[in-house]
Amino acid sequence: MVDLVLEGEVAVVRVVPVRRGGPRCSYCRRVCPRYDAPRGRRRWRALDLGATRTFIEAEVARVSCPEHGVVTERVPWAVHGSSFTLAFEQQVAWLTVECSKSAIAELMRIAWRTVGRILERVAGRLLRPQRQLSGLRRIGIDEISCAPRGADSPCGLRGPPPVVAAIG
Repeated sequence: MVDLVLEGEVAVVRVVPVRRGGPRCSYCRRVCPRYDAPRGRRRWRALDLGATRTFIEAEVARVSCPEHGVVTERVPWAVHGSSFTLAFEQQVAWLTVECSKSAIAELMRIAWRTVGRILERVAGRLLRPQRQLSGLRRIGIDEISCAPRGADSPCGLRGPPPVVAAIG
């Protein structure tokens, strides 16, 4: 069920999460028994709808995970410990490539420090140790086509070529 409510200049999308197989741990995604009933609604900041700030709101219970203890159940639109949706965090991370932190904070209507916290979470998800160079056996570098030649470089490099090294 989805319900859209306008609260002043804020849009609140009220949802009921679909729990296929039962509630899951927000860390390991394992199906776990409920620890307690939901204690009120929680909100996650979503991408704006035009000029309207938007939130997703849902009742979320806690689960008892054998590995992680009592934690908030998993929702498909956010990661554990974040008050922003995945799409919002990905947008902030993408903007970081082109904009300053101050510009992102103003555009996304969040605090300057929040930009840094979001980037830490996104980097943590992307740079998990088990994913970095997982299964890498060999690497080849075509130093001729990636030679630094300014703007006309086929690889788009400016300055010295990057160095990649791995033990193994």
